[in-house]
Amino acid sequence: MKISGTIGTLLGLVLFAAVPAKASTLDYAFNFAGTFSGNGDILVNSTKDALGGYDILGISGSISGPTSGAITNLITTPGTPNATGLFTDPVTGKQWSYNDVFFTGAVPFDNNGVLFNFGNHYVGNIYSVGTQLFLSVSQPSAFFSPGSEIRMSVAQTPLPASLPMFLTALGGLWLVMRRRTKKVSGTGLGADRLVAA
Repeated sequence: MKISGTIGTLLGLVLFAAVPAKASTLDYAFNFAGTFSGNGDILVNSTKDALGGYDILGISGSISGPTSGAITNLITTPGTPNATGLFTDPVTGKQWSYNDVFFTGAVPFDNNGVLFNFGNHYVGNIYSVGTQLFLSVSQPSAFFSPGSEIRMSVAQTPLPASLPMFLTALGGLWLVMRRRTKKVSGTGLGADRLVAA
């Protein structure tokens, strides 16, 4: 009976470790190529918004091309994500509309797209016209409107492969400690067994 209980506990731990927990955020890895190339991660809210996409909470990565640098932050204002914002670059005076919404279909951004800073205070906007994606940048101005055509691939980042193994190891450690505690308590070495010298 004890053996079947231990096997059941182990099986439960393994199954628990194999099922991913429902997270409140999702992570998507992206890369794109064209005149500009880039890669990074987009962190989104796991609940769909009114537009049928996911509100972007953060973006990181890097861009290479005529203007290069690390993506430093998501540009957002009160009311966005999930609403259209208008941003004016204080350096160049150029303007972008954006909504910071990500879609999991074939075209990951709508016509407003995602707006972010990168490199030396540059502004970037990835958006679509139909099914074609563009990267619009503040500098060089030749790539502001409509921007540079890009080909992008996006994939959800899975849980780390080591997480289920880690959870299983924790379960095994718990079983070993439990067994060890039972063994010590079952030795019968109580105070009544001590021999006076």
